[in-house]
Amino acid sequence: SWTLQQTGAAVSFEAVAVWSPDVGAARPSLVDPTEVAEVAASTPGPPPAIATEVVTEIVRTGDMLRQIPPAHLDWSPHPQVPTLRTLALRLVRIVARVGWILDLDSIELTYEPDMSDLQTLDQMMATYLANQRAVRRLAADTDGANLREMWQLERNGAVVVRLARGNAVRLFGLVPVVHHRAEMALMLTALGIRTEHPYAPWAFEDTAPPPAAWGGISP
Repeated sequence: SWTLQQTGAAVSFEAVAVWSPDVGAARPSLVDPTEVAEVAASTPGPPPAIATEVVTEIVRTGDMLRQIPPAHLDWSPHPQVPTLRTLALRLVRIVARVGWILDLDSIELTYEPDMSDLQTLDQMMATYLANQRAVRRLAADTDGANLREMWQLERNGAVVVRLARGNAVRLFGLVPVVHHRAEMALMLTALGIRTEHPYAPWAFEDTAPPPAAWGGISP
């Protein structure tokens, strides 16, 4: 069996393969895919792994957003590096997009929420957490069949990208959330703020202390 550590649920590898959003996901060569699909469809289980993973990363990111010093929202170590405010707003948008992908079959590329009223960190956090709750609810109701359905991004009605919903969650949700959180972690480290290590039990022992440079700004 294969265990999903976040939930502690143990399931067969065959069922995990069926839950994958990738249409061509590898399956054990000695197992009849039709039989596996029937078993997986008839056996209740946890949400697909990618749905659980995207929720996990969104929660971790929310914890990091809380560490931003409000007085340094508009700080950046370099003119070409986004400010903490810009990164925070990007993350608010991305979590909203994950909800749209799980809830809708297509999205207009130019559609974005109006976030002009999000001026303070508290306002950003409130919106982020509201989006997070929506994603949690939608992810809990998502199954493998739903993630294998086709989803598309459009511009003025023309298809820009068409792919499986699960792959859209990965491409437009999971990947950018982790990417922008990493950017934010580096900037917070430069401010002398220790962020949670992503794999603390097995972290490198030679991790350097927060640098004192990068503008010499302290929280």
